[in-house]
Amino acid sequence: MEARDAIRAWRGQDEHQAGGHIVEIHGGVYEISQRLDLEAKDSGGPNAPVVYRAAEGQAVILTGGVRLSGEDFRRAGPEELAHLHPEARGHVRVLDLRGHPAWGSVPSGQGRYGHLAYNEHLLQLAQWPNRGFAHLAEVIDIGPTKRWLTRGQSLPDYSFDSPAGGRFTLLEPFRAKAWRDELKRTRDVRQDGYLSNDWTKDSNQVARIAEDGTFQLLDATRYGIGGVRYPGGFSDPSAEPKFLPNRRLFFTNLLCELDMPGEWYIDRQEQKLYLWPIDTKLKRARIVIPGGPVMLQTDGASHIRFQGITFENGGKLGVRITGGEGVSLAGCTFRNFTGRAIEITGGREHRVDACEISNCKTALAIRGGNLKKLERCGHTVVNTEIHRLRRKGYGGVFLYGCGIRFENNLYHTMNAAINYDGAHIGFKNNEFYNVGWEMGDWNVLYQGADKWCNGNVVENNFFHHMMEEPGRHPILAVRNDDGGTGTTYRSNLFYKTGRGAISFGGPSCHIINNIVLECPLLWWTARLPTSEQAIQREYDKIAQEFGSGRYPRGGKEDAIYNVEQVVGEQGWSRPPWSTAFPDFPKYMSENPFAQSYGSMLDNYHDAVDPDAPYRVIHIHKHWALPVGDGDESTPTMRDIPVSFKHNPPVRIDPEAVFVNPDNLDLRVKPGVQWVPGFVPCDLSKVGLFKSRYRPSPPNPTGYRAAIAQAYRSVRSTGGRYDPATAYKRYPEQPWLDEQ
Repeated sequence: MEARDAIRAWRGQDEHQAGGHIVEIHGGVYEISQRLDLEAKDSGGPNAPVVYRAAEGQAVILTGGVRLSGEDFRRAGPEELAHLHPEARGHVRVLDLRGHPAWGSVPSGQGRYGHLAYNEHLLQLAQWPNRGFAHLAEVIDIGPTKRWLTRGQSLPDYSFDSPAGGRFTLLEPFRAKAWRDELKRTRDVRQDGYLSNDWTKDSNQVARIAEDGTFQLLDATRYGIGGVRYPGGFSDPSAEPKFLPNRRLFFTNLLCELDMPGEWYIDRQEQKLYLWPIDTKLKRARIVIPGGPVMLQTDGASHIRFQGITFENGGKLGVRITGGEGVSLAGCTFRNFTGRAIEITGGREHRVDACEISNCKTALAIRGGNLKKLERCGHTVVNTEIHRLRRKGYGGVFLYGCGIRFENNLYHTMNAAINYDGAHIGFKNNEFYNVGWEMGDWNVLYQGADKWCNGNVVENNFFHHMMEEPGRHPILAVRNDDGGTGTTYRSNLFYKTGRGAISFGGPSCHIINNIVLECPLLWWTARLPTSEQAIQREYDKIAQEFGSGRYPRGGKEDAIYNVEQVVGEQGWSRPPWSTAFPDFPKYMSENPFAQSYGSMLDNYHDAVDPDAPYRVIHIHKHWALPVGDGDESTPTMRDIPVSFKHNPPVRIDPEAVFVNPDNLDLRVKPGVQWVPGFVPCDLSKVGLFKSRYRPSPPNPTGYRAAIAQAYRSVRSTGGRYDPATAYKRYPEQPWLDEQ
């Protein structure tokens, strides 16, 4: 703040003093207790920015949260040792928090435990199992559910003395007596994971553990334990539950399972923090309970660059950029935030360049441009590594608006997907891997339902190693869900991306020049209305459902209304939308409910059957559209709208085309002949690159070979759960050596 104020004072002496300034920050750890605000008067110029940068070769760390002293930790006493796992005794250290200033930073309430950072790492709250999941064995009572409550219904009363939740047993053995003793003492053990379906994480309080190992939850779950009521429809409470195999769960906040370096536990009753340090340098370690205010905010400021700075251990948001033009975060590191690292709203040409974002709940939310006028904002995320986000599901990165670019980024090792919604949003030259290894019905790039989205391009990206677990709901790399529109998938490379590569069922989407390897499907779509009568039924259904009030106005099913909220009444028939996207008025007037005005042209797949090339297309819920009367059938494209242009995918032999597929070296060999006009993914352009702010990018040949080796024995789909090997598909904590 002093540097900002000094620049303001200097400029105040003479109105002509505005322009570029460089603020050089010397190395050190700086604790942030209040937000740094920059306004329009703090701006630089297009060719003379104001730069806040770390001194050459020095580490500048801005840290939030509450600092703990490693010197205050002590060895566990006899009573404390009795609570610990046998493997932890002699390793765990204890910090007394009664009367300590940090106690006020410990969250209260069921399921809220906060976080603990140790130097650059965000540590793991004590849990079981340490890696991966345990599995349901028997569902004794599905329990009350929140999902299908009708008007006037209420959930049953509950307490720890009289719990109302469902009951189940586990497939894997566990230390039942130690768990029972701890639960009796603390009443604070948490079940987490996927009790029911594969796309909803369900966290609940454990109320009882019987001597025979039966668990009972405290209260209702969202969908019930072990099954879903889908046979009679998505919201039919009378349907019999369909129990699903391999339901996965784990347990947190268990002191008796604190059994590896990097785990921690807070005893709320005794106000003590237990920690197994990750190294022998505890007294000198930077130990922090993350939290605190936004660290940096620009409001209407322009042409400012923050360079080479580490932001860590913050609260719900690290940096907020609002309005203005040309603010950039260059070569910065964001880690260990309780919430989001960066938020950009409005303005023009803001840039996240050569940064690293890790161990935050989410990474980015960017909103910009004028959709009604199709004015592009020009915001860019480039040459940035994003990994180990804590979000389970969509929203790890959120892009909304017009004219946002996401290019040459490395996005990996997490279950947080990217949502995009808008026009002229581009994903180019990115690498996505080890994403979605936990969830089902999941995709790394997701846009859904909105039929006004147009001009979005996913081009020259490398998607690989999205390891779908056996018996789980499908994973695909990218999806335009619920009839979403307007994305072109061009010259991408898909390798081991779960059940398939691309899913969409809406208009004006295109699959062109893609290569799919080691996964069953090129395209997953749906049988949707193509006749005049069927299309009219869709309109009638919308009118009926929303006219009667069954669905709320603006829900995803309210397709036409939602379009007009963005483009105006009949806006698809007028400039700028009609001129920018000529197919938009066509599909809105003819058939907005199917794959009209789309295409699937000149793609390659290593599983194409020359006698039935469309078998790599899955038309939900039938793998083949039968032709003829016999048992034999040949998949066709006959139920696709006539405005959808397509040709059969071509079979590719990876060994003949690529340098070394076994080591994930998928550069194309010289002299390969493609179909005329085909443009393959150019891997030399994919991923992080050397730049002013990233002088030493990782070698892709090396890390891709290591990934291929690590997953060589892990099947992408099919097979059965094997407790001896299932955990290996889940990534190891970064501070631990691979066992």
